[in-house]
Amino acid sequence: MTEAEKELLSKHLPEASTEMVATLLEDFKIMLKIVPPRKSKTGDFHLHPQYGYPIITINADLNPYAFLIVLLHEMAHYKTWRRYQSKSGIRPHGPEWSCIFRNYLICSCHIKCFPTNCNRLSKDIFAKVMPPRLLINN
Repeated sequence: MTEAEKELLSKHLPEASTEMVATLLEDFKIMLKIVPPRKSKTGDFHLHPQYGYPIITINADLNPYAFLIVLLHEMAHYKTWRRYQSKSGIRPHGPEWSCIFRNYLICSCHIKCFPTNCNRLSKDIFAKVMPPRLLINN
């Protein structure tokens, strides 16, 4: 990712999260598109119809914290698809996705991407989403 791309990304994210997000996008080779606001959704993950590479779109009008949460939400969809694409019965917001999304949120709390009061709240909420035994190797 170029410095110009990181700078553009940093305008939409909480400052502490830019390096983490840039690394994830590079590691997974995900194309991120920041798009005009849509009424039906704030973000989505899909594969390029012709070439099959992953694309995540995020609405440009989100505040930095919402942008980060939506981006992590969509990255969890990608990672779930990548890991379980050959298995049937994997639901879009099923336990596999929930576990991956929860791990992304916990990582973002550890590097202090959210205000302190949100970090405590996020950890409490997401501790209830998935039992810790499902966090192994995610």
